[in-house]
Amino acid sequence: MPPRKRSTRKKATGGRKRVTRSSTAKSKAKKSEEPVVSKEEVEKETNEGEVQADSPPTDAQDDLPSKLPTDEHASVPSVLDQQATAAPVLVADQQVTLPAPPPDPSTEQTSNDDHAKTIIPKVEETPTKKRRIDQGSPSKDLTNNHKLPTDSAISQLFQRRDLRGLTLISQSLVRKSEKTFLEYKKITDKRAKTAETLISNLTKENAALKNTVKELKSEVRPSKESEQLKRRIENMKKAEAAAASELAKLVKEKKTVDTQLEEAVKELDLYDSKQEIVELLSGASCVGYEENQKSLTFRMKQIGDGCILFYELILSQNAAQEIVYMPLLERPAEWDEDEVLDWQTNTENLQRVLPDYLLDSLTFPSSTLRNFYSKIARSIGKNSVN
Repeated sequence: MPPRKRSTRKKATGGRKRVTRSSTAKSKAKKSEEPVVSKEEVEKETNEGEVQADSPPTDAQDDLPSKLPTDEHASVPSVLDQQATAAPVLVADQQVTLPAPPPDPSTEQTSNDDHAKTIIPKVEETPTKKRRIDQGSPSKDLTNNHKLPTDSAISQLFQRRDLRGLTLISQSLVRKSEKTFLEYKKITDKRAKTAETLISNLTKENAALKNTVKELKSEVRPSKESEQLKRRIENMKKAEAAAASELAKLVKEKKTVDTQLEEAVKELDLYDSKQEIVELLSGASCVGYEENQKSLTFRMKQIGDGCILFYELILSQNAAQEIVYMPLLERPAEWDEDEVLDWQTNTENLQRVLPDYLLDSLTFPSSTLRNFYSKIARSIGKNSVN
């Protein structure tokens, strides 16, 4: 495909730069005479794709296109075609507009020049630092998502209709909420049992010391024995004071643990609220979760029009590159008896609308999880069951 010219212009307001590429007249020269872009020109092309921003990349930058290749033998048409389908993206304080798809050769006028040369404009460099945008893989998102997603991030996913992103957020919220709750519960139970044991022992010891003091005070002994008893009583009083101080520390620690438990319950409620929103929008929900040393198992429920699909997604703990899909064609424990359809009718509808390969277990790469979810959603979606 012949080369195309690109032009740059600076937006009037906000200090933002908009880069556009306008198509040039095509050359009728043979393919063997097409100009070759040098390595320096391709490097200039590459620098235009990098985003200049002082702030760290946000969730909206996940959709930025990849950089141009730096192969010194790459021709101009192949470099431009790689970004032909990209869309305008606003990153930090700059808006980058990538080229539209190339025009149809049958409708474009040819140029009078036999050999059209590609003009790659040089964009003004600013003193701000250049930051490369890294598109995370699904497996990294699934396993390294330690922060709670913001409302703006979820809103952007809804606007882009990113079902994969919403599914990953739902799975991450379920796993993190249950894990956090279990960890806090174990810590609280352990500390509570320890505190109760120590309090009970100290109370008994304190009662025994009081009884001993009373007995010693009531005894009348010679002066020498009296001296020994006094010293013994003083030692006991010191031990009692130390026990009382330890008891006060334990009571204070118990209050701290109770406060942490209340915060954990509030955080769990927040996770539940966001998970319900994701379930309402996508129709998919995680109804069960199991974890062991070898794998993670998610029990999913997908609601369609006239049928409900229960299935399991199994991820290996050792290598999370593949996911195992297992449909549940027998009535699961999560089936609600108050459903409009009975289980037999639901099974018949599923067998009618689902492809054969979705009625049996299968294994697929984790990178295709989004496509897999889309196929299930389309199969049991609206108007799929008559």
